[in-house]
Amino acid sequence: MNRPQSRFPLATFAFSLALGAQVALVGCTPGVNGLMPVQDGLDSRAQAARVTGLVLDESGKPLKGVLVSVRPALTTVAPLTTVAQLTTVAPLTTVAPFRARQVQSDSRTLTTDASGRFAVPDLGPGKYRLEAILDAGRKGVSGTISVPEKASEKVEIPAIRVKPTGSLVGKVSAPDAPQVTNLTGVSVYLPGFQYSARTDAKGHFRIDGIPEGEFDVVAEKDGLGMAVANGIGITSEMATMLSGFEMRQDVPIITRASREAVALGETIELEGRNFGASTGKPLTVYVGGQVLPTSTVTRVDDEHLVIVIPRTAQVGHLEIQVGTVRSNILSLRLLSHLIWSNDLDVVAVRVGTRITLPILGVDPVGNLVSDIPVTWSVDSPIATRTADGALEGVSPGQSTLHVSQAGLHADLPLVVVPEADRIVERVVGGGSNHSDSGAATQVALSFPEGIVWTPDGRLVIADGRSSSLRSWAEKLVTTLPVSFPDQPESSLGKPVGIGILPDGDLIFSDADSSVLYRMNPLTSEARLLAGKPGQPGFAEGIGSAARFHSPADLAVFPDGRVAVADEYNHAIRMIETDGTVHTLAGATESGFVDGTAVQARFNQPYDLVRGADGSVYVADQMNAAIRKISPDGQVSTLVGSPDVGSPGHIAATGLARPAGLLFDRHGDLWCTDYDQGKLRRIDLAQGKMWNVTMWSLFRDGGNVYLAPRTLSGPNQLARGEGDLMYVTEYDTGIVSRIR
Repeated sequence: MNRPQSRFPLATFAFSLALGAQVALVGCTPGVNGLMPVQDGLDSRAQAARVTGLVLDESGKPLKGVLVSVRPALTTVAPLTTVAQLTTVAPLTTVAPFRARQVQSDSRTLTTDASGRFAVPDLGPGKYRLEAILDAGRKGVSGTISVPEKASEKVEIPAIRVKPTGSLVGKVSAPDAPQVTNLTGVSVYLPGFQYSARTDAKGHFRIDGIPEGEFDVVAEKDGLGMAVANGIGITSEMATMLSGFEMRQDVPIITRASREAVALGETIELEGRNFGASTGKPLTVYVGGQVLPTSTVTRVDDEHLVIVIPRTAQVGHLEIQVGTVRSNILSLRLLSHLIWSNDLDVVAVRVGTRITLPILGVDPVGNLVSDIPVTWSVDSPIATRTADGALEGVSPGQSTLHVSQAGLHADLPLVVVPEADRIVERVVGGGSNHSDSGAATQVALSFPEGIVWTPDGRLVIADGRSSSLRSWAEKLVTTLPVSFPDQPESSLGKPVGIGILPDGDLIFSDADSSVLYRMNPLTSEARLLAGKPGQPGFAEGIGSAARFHSPADLAVFPDGRVAVADEYNHAIRMIETDGTVHTLAGATESGFVDGTAVQARFNQPYDLVRGADGSVYVADQMNAAIRKISPDGQVSTLVGSPDVGSPGHIAATGLARPAGLLFDRHGDLWCTDYDQGKLRRIDLAQGKMWNVTMWSLFRDGGNVYLAPRTLSGPNQLARGEGDLMYVTEYDTGIVSRIR
């Protein structure tokens, strides 16, 4: 495109999965003697979600090829009074060998891709922890993550940092069995992980190779009872001393609560065992360390309690004490109020479209809590509830959406716009962060051009002037380090067009170098597909024998052929599957001529899109026209004329400088108008084109407004899930979602 030079970055958009692979660790977790997972997250019958994340080394660089193990988080363990951190610990010489036993046989293992990312598809609702394993001495672990109950949800977890491992050493005792003096063979393990040991005769144990983080620890042996400890911190290259580890009989265990997300002041029921109703032992209930008044606790029987969550609670750590013995800790998600998940606290939808309400909770200390089950109603009939619980726009207007969860309520402005209109939201760029990765709306893009939606649900963005390819997913942007193994001296210049080949490889054009590359997304290795770096020209041939002059966008055919807009050669070129390049239409002279492929002339064609019948539609930007190349090679003008300066041009066609083209799932053709900042929709069956009215939301003081939106240098388009579209706005360096 005849604009300032630009470049762009990508980041991880394909992943290698090896489900069921085994990882060699320091033993396996033994059975948990009745301790149950919070939820059965590996139940294939449950609704599933996609969990994604990033693995980094100590310096913050992405790590490729790291094994990531997914394990259900288990409820365990009460706090101990004495836990010391030691910088060194002498090795124990009498720890008996332990043969591992697994808690879960269907845990998953996968591998990070070239930019350190991984994706876990079809993960059932529940709580999990993820472990990253580079080798036996370098590992990392996530905190507990929650997978929502809604199907098709995506969960992006914080980055996992791999560091040298640490150790856990300690000694168990059995005060309830004073006659036992030989403590050999007590099982000590970290529930949910494959780390364990057996004690020696004096009760000593040592577990090595544990990643830095917080873990629960359990010790158990038939006849001696159980000891549980939660939140034991392991530090890289250090040993943690666990003392006061006393095994008790009849330890109270909380297995579940009637609600996991709980409003302050709400009444819930607890299930478990050994609650002390039959023994009459005193019962104390703690929420976040706060003792509940006896008036808010009802001990139904040995397996059921009913409690009221105090309104002053700050943390949802729930535990009970029967007599002098404490239970495990069950983590609840406390809610103080509800919010809408976007920055403006307003709900906007088009007539005839539906959205799932992404309501978030806020806990007492201000942290966001996701996956909150809510009920809702609308003051007026401008929207309705669908059978699956979504909100659907019925008629244009404004109203109030009333949302509630338990004892919490939120009133949100609701805006419904006409069906033909579109709502525009910034999703990437516009910030001041010039690093390779970061929060999507805080990063700075530099003249973004090409964009593509990948099969795994990512946007790959050609960020022109930064000479990089960027990837956006779950509000996070990362950059893929592109390498050229066949041409080590090469570097990425100005990538413009992007596509996905049938085999999953990425294909992109480099306008500065006048070449096209294909890249393996797992290795980030780019190999020359056509053209000669730094040698612009016009020539047909195979691979590097061909010549291009500033190739722009491209269109991939199902059979692997690729049509290319050869911008400064004023031609449309075709790359066959064997690498042969030939001219589809046009020549090196600019012009505006319809007819056969040889007769046709273009003027700086920029964007391409393939039609359902195999035709190629061309954004002939400097002719202010959209052209069509039929499968038989005939070129015709769909809309527009070259008379850009004539008084009747805009009124006649409404098109000034077409830049991006896209077919939606209904068969309509969409076009961005770079000079006018507009979006056009073309109904090919009716032969009509419309300007699309666009809206954006903004806040002024305490009020939220709906305002007309003009795009700033709208460039290329990408089709996302359903009816969603994405557009790069070249002039302001952002990517916007259109819905």
